[in-house]
Amino acid sequence: MLRFLADENFNNQIIRGVLRRNSNIDIVRVQDVGLTEADAPTIRMGSAKQACSANS
Repeated sequence: MLRFLADENFNNQIIRGVLRRNSNIDIVRVQDVGLTEADAPTIRMGSAKQACSANS
């Protein structure tokens, strides 16, 4: 499964369209994991932690 983290400014219509075409893609929005308005390094760190916990 492919996993992506979408920035808070990413177009949600694109996310819905991608998920309609391929349900094997996991797209998590920054808003959904409590990182709204966080700076880029914080978002990357949160993404890395999510990836590590998903692989455990």
